Amino acid sequence: MDSIYPTEAHIKLKTEPDFKHIFYILQVVGSTVKDTLEANITGDLLIIKGLEPCNQYTISLQSDCFSGKTSGYGEEINISTNGCEDCTGLDYCDRIKSKSSLEWLDALQIGVKKFYSGNNLGYGNFIGSSATWTLTKGQGYDIIFSPGFSSDSSEMNYSAWIDFNHDAVFDSTENVVNPDSISNTEFSQYFTVPQSSMTGVTRMRVVSKYASFQQGHPNPCNQLLEFGEYEDYCIYIDETRCEKIRDVSTASVGDHFIEWRINAALPVKYLFHEKGKAEFTEGFIQSNIFKIENLHECTEYILETKPECQLAPGWIREKAKTTGQNCITSTKIPSHPMKLKFIHQQ
Repeated sequence: MDSIYPTEAHIKLKTEPDFKHIFYILQVVGSTVKDTLEANITGDLLIIKGLEPCNQYTISLQSDCFSGKTSGYGEEINISTNGCEDCTGLDYCDRIKSKSSLEWLDALQIGVKKFYSGNNLGYGNFIGSSATWTLTKGQGYDIIFSPGFSSDSSEMNYSAWIDFNHDAVFDSTENVVNPDSISNTEFSQYFTVPQSSMTGVTRMRVVSKYASFQQGHPNPCNQLLEFGEYEDYCIYIDETRCEKIRDVSTASVGDHFIEWRINAALPVKYLFHEKGKAEFTEGFIQSNIFKIENLHECTEYILETKPECQLAPGWIREKAKTTGQNCITSTKIPSHPMKLKFIHQQ
């Protein structure tokens, strides 16, 4: 590994003279989503951009040679991006470790991303790990607490704080879950990220506290002996709202072209390749109708898209097959490289 930055990684490579392309599989640790991308090679460096600060990734490499040989994917490379300083480097208050043998915080979900933490013996320290969320200024989210119990379920107090101004203090204005919240089942509350929040990585603290026969609601610091659990996480506050792609569908196909309809805020980043081939073409879609010509007939192609502003992996994949008179019986294999012509229509 040569250099690691908050949003990119530089990996030093030793390549054979015959190599043509290098592809890599990128995956966030703990996620099931994988992206396959063509490597950006500068000199002897593989440069991977578009990573999230303070996150963990695995990368596997594959080479494609001019001789036609293709290597298998190698061993996984682990990468931890920088940018955790305002979460890991600041001096946040301590909190007395709870007793969690009977009840604990089993899982936490913000938006659609859920992390199962299990019983951490009173304190779960997940700062600098892949258990992180990206939140956007001005946007609202549901935060969902899922309790765990060794036997009978109990009433639990839930609360959460996010240090929006990065001052290492969990202020009352940063309390995003009402500390009087009580439930013995899954509990959900909606909160909005203030527009005044500082951009970047910061600390979030969540608490699940046994509520029966205990006085006082949970606070973020220096609480006396109690039953339950608290956990610390790193949260990334983003400046710009990134709209998801609403839909990608095949509009029309011919012997040598495919036309897609893109229902999304533009521009949209894309990857395009023939099914079963390692060679990718990438670029940006600037209109809601995207047409690719000069394709082979009777051939299946794959278009992958994601918003330009989206840093994390998570491509939408759409398949389409060109037509032709001899699609059923033809076994012809093209002997020349595929040349693509891209046409953007409004």
